[in-house]
Amino acid sequence: MLLFSSISAYGQDNYKPGYVITNSLDTIRGYLLNVNTNPYKECSFKKSLNENVVVYSPDQIYGYRFEDNGKFYISKDTPVDKSMKRYFLEYMIQGKANIYLRTDQLVHYYIETARYKMMEISETEKYSRTKLGDVIVRPKLYTGKLKYVLSDCPEVFDEIDKLKLYPTQIIKLAEDYHNHVCTGEKCIIYEKKIQPLKINWGIVAGTSYNKFYFNDESYTYYQFNGFVGLNVEIENAVFSFEKLSLKTGVNIQQFNKFNFYNNNYSSYYGNSFNSQINFKSYAIINPITLNYSFPLNKFVPYIGAGISNMFILSQNNDLYILDYDYKTFYGSVLPKYHLGYEGAVGLKYILNQRHYLNLEFNYQNFHNFNMNEKLIMNTIYYSCQLGYSF
Repeated sequence: MLLFSSISAYGQDNYKPGYVITNSLDTIRGYLLNVNTNPYKECSFKKSLNENVVVYSPDQIYGYRFEDNGKFYISKDTPVDKSMKRYFLEYMIQGKANIYLRTDQLVHYYIETARYKMMEISETEKYSRTKLGDVIVRPKLYTGKLKYVLSDCPEVFDEIDKLKLYPTQIIKLAEDYHNHVCTGEKCIIYEKKIQPLKINWGIVAGTSYNKFYFNDESYTYYQFNGFVGLNVEIENAVFSFEKLSLKTGVNIQQFNKFNFYNNNYSSYYGNSFNSQINFKSYAIINPITLNYSFPLNKFVPYIGAGISNMFILSQNNDLYILDYDYKTFYGSVLPKYHLGYEGAVGLKYILNQRHYLNLEFNYQNFHNFNMNEKLIMNTIYYSCQLGYSF
């Protein structure tokens, strides 16, 4: 009940202070939706956090911007597939040469000057047929376009020849061009603010469904077991990219009561060897994953991949695995350390700016390292966990 009591605070925390600019250039201050999945086609705005949301299209307002020198979007007629469509474009720099950005499957850069209308300088990928087959190429035509648009300033031509289509380089080119052709006025750079690291701590609990392979001869059937743990997620850790986060944690896992089967015993004696073995074992599992999120308002699906470590903490002394000759080759001790890889898919439900619920399904595959192939152990591990982060 305490966890769900903060759900009502969600809507307010996903709206950030900002303002819209009407077509008559009036400014209306309020709050803008911060997790808009398509900021180039619509703007969600509230005058106050308690009011209903108003959704604006590029035809209805001049633009919108987040406070504290945040992102600035302006409504512009944009060249798309030999026609013009109206979008909210992200303003990157305003000066004698304006630079805008829009993303879909690709990143589109546009330039505009007083002499020339809006022109896209980025290029779409094209297929080219070669002796080795079809390959994807991206024509480097932007250098010619930029020299054409900025032809009144040959001082920047060398910079254009070395230019890569990266935001920092394009902004620097526009700034240098502005400083050459205009000495009485500074240009305005609307760069995205670098987001600070955000650390979320959490508690988790769940169930695992796993199976053990002891070399190629013996294995167990799948069995459900439980675990509890702590985790930490670091947002904006990778190049300040908000959709990527680094997640790790420590789960205490119990293994107990597995049905054991031996292939060699069955083929050697003509009947199966199937018995109940009781691990009574505890382990620490430490996953380290890189997650990519797909924000959808209050729901945030994500996928992840990475590595995982498993450390066997304890086990019952009478645990042993026999081969078909009844010779103990595995001994009474499970390997202490196992390294694995992991894939995860999950869903967050945002409660407020610092709290969320988390449902995750993951797959892990562990191996230990041993020169004796009969002592190699492989663990197939599925799990479902529910967590709360703060």
